[in-house]
Order: sequence, then structure tokens, then C-alpha cells
Amino acid sequence: MDEIQKSEYKKACANCGAELKFKPGSHQLTCDYCGYEEFIEQSKSSLRSLNWNTIYG
Repeated sequence: MDEIQKSEYKKACANCGAELKFKPGSHQLTCDYCGYEEFIEQSKSSLRSLNWNTIYG
């Protein structure tokens, strides 16, 4: 059970080395110790709009 799943990625703070935390609904990682913030770039290729008629029509 020591295997890290894709949902368990961890990233260290570039400022102090502590673990950055992700707040659901935001687009950033934040360090609880020094306040450093790192924004997550969203990939436009991972999101696409689907037409209801194409799926169920």
C-alpha cells in the first residue's frame, strides 16, 4: 500500500520546501508555512465541449 496513486502527487514549496496544498475549486497550490502560491496552468486540450445531440441524438 506504499504505492503512490495519481491523485496523491506531492509538490514541495519553492520558497521553504514544505508541502504545497491544493484547495478544491481553486487553480493554485499554497504553502501553509510561508504563504507561497503557485498557480496551476490549465490545459485547453483536456477540456472540450460536447453537443448533446451528438451524444444522445
